[in-house]
Amino acid sequence: MVFVGPSFPPETYSPRIHTDPCCPTTRPVTAKVAPAVSQIVCISGRNFLAKCSVEILRMETTRTIDGRNRANVWIGKRAGVNIGAPADSGAPIYIPVGSGNAAIVGMHIAGFLAAPFDETWFHAVGDIEAQLGVTVAF
Repeated sequence: MVFVGPSFPPETYSPRIHTDPCCPTTRPVTAKVAPAVSQIVCISGRNFLAKCSVEILRMETTRTIDGRNRANVWIGKRAGVNIGAPADSGAPIYIPVGSGNAAIVGMHIAGFLAAPFDETWFHAVGDIEAQLGVTVAF
């Protein structure tokens, strides 16, 4: 997630996510999709880059993370594959659309602090919009 505010030099918002390591390395966000149990998504974090075939397992109405209760936390997993680790907070959870676009599903907020790093805990894009009073634009 990017904060766009007054600064020098000026910042601009671009509805584009980085999906390194490859093919393509960035994707424009052209849609938003609500998460659903059994849905297959991708995460593109700083530590392990883009990983797909992540299955959404469930939504927990309350989950304690860093000593704070968080509401509506979605849990996704790709067993045996590192997908999210400390410093990946803010990573997009998305679905590839066609050969180069993406539908945004949510944002990674936490995961395991020690291996295995095969889960993502994330907030849905709709919950983020509601909490911040914003709308994801394309």
